[in-house]
Amino acid sequence: MGRINLWRCWEWSMAVQRLRLAGRQLIVLLVQSQMRAVLALIVFCLTSCAGLPSMSQSRLVGEWRYEDKNQSCHYVFKSDGTFKGEVVYHAKLISKFSGRWSVAGAALHYNYIHDALGRIPAGTVDQDKLLTVRKEFFVIEAADGNQRKYLRIR
Repeated sequence: MGRINLWRCWEWSMAVQRLRLAGRQLIVLLVQSQMRAVLALIVFCLTSCAGLPSMSQSRLVGEWRYEDKNQSCHYVFKSDGTFKGEVVYHAKLISKFSGRWSVAGAALHYNYIHDALGRIPAGTVDQDKLLTVRKEFFVIEAADGNQRKYLRIR
């Protein structure tokens, strides 16, 4: 009888060791699996950011117009980074300007070089937040918080 108990103890001991080994292997597999999951998540995040529609400058190249009951704005953005435009307020031309433009992230930057009517001093910089850019229109949020939708003319 003592012999059977000793044998059973040895069997239990071996079973426990196998379970410990299996448990360790399971833990290693889980850690490796979690590391793979984290790595996959990082790769997914990086590629998903890269896949977002870019607010690239090339998408804004062209002629655009915004109009409401009080004013109209007309812009021509050129691929060389220059722009020109004009603002008409209550049917009166109040500004006719030119300058350089660029896009950084979701911001449309303007650097005014000249205004034929003297309303905007040379060297003035401004920016609008680009909310949407599509082939036929783009939407900005201006510094005053108003949103404006510019339609493509050309």
